[in-house]
Parts: sequence; C-alpha cells; structure tokens
Amino acid sequence: KWLDIHQRTCNMIREVFESAVVVHPEMHCSSSRAIYGVDVMLDSSFQPKLLE
Repeated sequence: KWLDIHQRTCNMIREVFESAVVVHPEMHCSSSRAIYGVDVMLDSSFQPKLLE
C-alpha cells in the first residue's frame, strides 16, 4: 500500500532531522527555509532505507 510506504518514509526522514537537532541544537531554526535532498530505497519488504 503506497500510503503506508509513504508514511514510513516521511517518518524516517523526520526522525533523521529531529535527531540532528538533538545532537546539534544550533541547527534548530524555526525560520530556516533550507532545502535538503535525501535518497531513499525500498528493500524487498518495501521498507524505506535512507541511502544518504
């Protein structure tokens, strides 16, 4: 189901950025409008994997 895969992918990406802010609090800026790119692959069970 694509909606489930999409939600898992969004959650994974959100967790990455939330973790980065915990380790580097100076990265948190509510007015930031930076653009980030991520590469995601689905494994054979359709679980998202962050590549970079």
